[in-house]
Amino acid sequence: MMKSTSPNHANKSEAAAASLSDGVSQLAPKAADAALSMVDRAEKSIGDASTAVQETAQKIWSQAGEVASDLADTGHSAAKFIHRQVNDPPLAAMLLGAAAIGYFASLLIHGRR
Repeated sequence: MMKSTSPNHANKSEAAAASLSDGVSQLAPKAADAALSMVDRAEKSIGDASTAVQETAQKIWSQAGEVASDLADTGHSAAKFIHRQVNDPPLAAMLLGAAAIGYFASLLIHGRR
């Protein structure tokens, strides 16, 4: 193929380049605006997700604190109950002890025959 060096061909090439340059000049701001819009939406989505994660973590922390408090209260109540059972002699144990003392006292008094 032969290269055309005519002035008509050069003018057409310059016109096409100018047209292409104008098209790119018009599309560049639109592309930049679209990219900026996508970045803004991504930042908003990340911000929303971050807020949701923080709220969930705070709820979990609060519930864990409540469970720990309830567990501590239950343990304290159980310890009090056991303490009362050990320190407060039940009536049956006292009666059994009195009967045992009476039996051994009668053995000592009357002796074995």
